[in-house]
Amino acid sequence: GNSGTIVRAPSASGPWTKITEPAGATVDLTSVNISGNDWLIGGFGVVYRGTHRTLQKPIAIKVLKTPPSLPDASRKAFIDKFVFEARTIARLEHPGIVRILDFGGGLLPAGGAAPWIVLEWIDGHTLDDALAARRHHGGQSPADALALLRPVFDALAVAHDEGVAHRDLKPANIMLARTRQGIEPKLLDFGI
Repeated sequence: GNSGTIVRAPSASGPWTKITEPAGATVDLTSVNISGNDWLIGGFGVVYRGTHRTLQKPIAIKVLKTPPSLPDASRKAFIDKFVFEARTIARLEHPGIVRILDFGGGLLPAGGAAPWIVLEWIDGHTLDDALAARRHHGGQSPADALALLRPVFDALAVAHDEGVAHRDLKPANIMLARTRQGIEPKLLDFGI
């Protein structure tokens, strides 16, 4: 599984300042500051590390890459699906599911829409990265693996109780968050 490629951003401020919500209301994203110059590029989006200016908390800002070849009707459906995913995941309350703090859409300097989601920042690495690091060095016992994944199963059960299926469950979409209590897995990117 590919968890993305780290690259350098051209500037710490980021190119998005004027944001337009799907309903057309203009919003100013002044409470968010893209910082650190690190991005993670995935299949359909770019994730920036940022800071919530008022709360002084690290956040993740996921910006959807809308394929330029999409016809207008397909582009609208693509963006509507992103908004639906943001709203759906935002209503799921579980410590094993990444929290969505805000979402909206903006205009890119070159034109075109850039829908975004602001998520809690998770300090850690993916299960995919952890498995790759352990390759050829022995695995975990079945009991340890089950203990690590039990919160994932619980989070999936909560999502299923809400009628939500994780359509992209894989090690790259499970973050192993470093917390005071130890390592806690969190589900990402439901692929709705």
